[in-house]
Amino acid sequence: SEKDIHEHAFVTQHIEFQLNKLCSQVHIGTLSTLAGAGVQHLIRRFSGILKDNIADRDIIEALHPTPAVGGLPKEGAYEKIYEIEEFDRGWYAGAIGWAQKDSSEFAVGIRSCLIRGKKLYWYSGCGIVNESDAQEEWEEAELKARPFIEVL
Repeated sequence: SEKDIHEHAFVTQHIEFQLNKLCSQVHIGTLSTLAGAGVQHLIRRFSGILKDNIADRDIIEALHPTPAVGGLPKEGAYEKIYEIEEFDRGWYAGAIGWAQKDSSEFAVGIRSCLIRGKKLYWYSGCGIVNESDAQEEWEEAELKARPFIEVL
């Protein structure tokens, strides 16, 4: 939908801006879709040639959190999210991955769960933009959670 493309553009622009600060060359792939369990995802692949002396930490700090989970503008958005949300995100939307001397791989931990004792916490969210409809966003979050709920 136009709303989803608009939402995706916020993330794409953020990543491109940050990568241009870190890389001497940046390549941005074309917009496509990836079919998931019950949902389709808009995707765009990025690659670049890092400038000298850029460490994994620099990349994570520049890219995380993306506007998809942290909002825009970055300054002030997180404070507003924590004011509105009624729960502690914990590891939700955190950078999860591994690092070693010559390589690393990280992903954003969305659609995830946390098990504490006998309690399980499932996290799923939606990108909210001006065009968002609250009921449609709620239905999207439920759709994203459905595969995990069915397993339970």
